[in-house]
Amino acid sequence: MKWEEVTVNENAVYHRYWTRDSYGFRVIGSKAYFHGGFSTIHPLGNFMVSYDLAETPLNLTELSVDITMPTSRYYHSMTVVSGYFFMYGGSDGNNVIDQLWVYDQHRETWTL
Repeated sequence: MKWEEVTVNENAVYHRYWTRDSYGFRVIGSKAYFHGGFSTIHPLGNFMVSYDLAETPLNLTELSVDITMPTSRYYHSMTVVSGYFFMYGGSDGNNVIDQLWVYDQHRETWTL
């Protein structure tokens, strides 16, 4: 195995979301998805972004913000089963969250 540095297009979406910690991360097919997290520059985040790993350079894309989605959180776990994201738990900085959300990447919908 060999590490390789990749080129990333540092667009406005990149600068708004990339400098984060403790976000949820999973890969389906050629796309890497990120949800939530926090940073000292941009507080607790509530968003879903993706990279298409087959592109060069990588372009960070913000998924629809006009959908019902989980509340802002960090330290949450995400896994993929049969092409769906399952996200559980996390913290909003004050409370432990005990919700299970499911994300359908084809419809771009979240279900509690």
